[in-house]
Amino acid sequence: MARVLFAATPFHGHVTPLLTVAKDMKARGHDVLFLTVARFATAVESGGLRFEALPEEPDFDDLRMSAAFPEFAETGTGYDHHIFFWKRVFADAAVAQYRRIQTLLEHFPATALVHDTVFLGALPLSLRPPDGVRPATICLGVLPPMLLSDDVPPFGPGTQYLAGPEGRERNRRLNAETLEAYAGLQKDVVSVFAAIGCDLPGFVFDCAVVPTTTGRNTRTRSACCSGRAAASTPVSARSSAPPSSRSPWPAPRSCWPA
Repeated sequence: MARVLFAATPFHGHVTPLLTVAKDMKARGHDVLFLTVARFATAVESGGLRFEALPEEPDFDDLRMSAAFPEFAETGTGYDHHIFFWKRVFADAAVAQYRRIQTLLEHFPATALVHDTVFLGALPLSLRPPDGVRPATICLGVLPPMLLSDDVPPFGPGTQYLAGPEGRERNRRLNAETLEAYAGLQKDVVSVFAAIGCDLPGFVFDCAVVPTTTGRNTRTRSACCSGRAAASTPVSARSSAPPSSRSPWPAPRSCWPA
């Protein structure tokens, strides 16, 4: 029997797929603990799982975003909108998430930690060299793969796939534009992780999907049930993807948000 800690960013479309997997593991006899915000406690416990709450700092209601993030109503579209979520919603929650995980592991020595793509508080564990102490980490990709590659256009704008040398050249140009557009976000995220003694080894989108410095104890499973344009191609279609990454998708319809 394994001990498995699930950690989910508090969006319905992030909690639901992880909850489906967690229930299945519970049914197979594993000891399962599910970490997310209080809004989902009933859903977790009704599935026969033990619920643990995130602390107040990263707790918000995804149905009332402006209550937790007053600036949300004024956020623009395109890159501005995307950067808002990555900075304010995902990165700013990482330290509190990480510390909560560390506290839970003291009393629940998990064999594995399963988290969604943007639960960035799990990333410091993935980036820690395997030492026989930390749990194996498994990123369940509830978003289209974000790993930058010459083979497909970058995640976000919805650019259509273009095959051949022309497409790869275009993708290299778009990747460079992406790194420039998110340079401010990258700086902010690096600072967040530095506060807990963690060095981010590359671009945050790449690290969130596949922390490549960690070796055999980190896995990525992309199970997104839908996506836009080439971003929804499996991560394994990217020649830069390491062997630890797989795309057993599309996810079963039972995982899809209602």
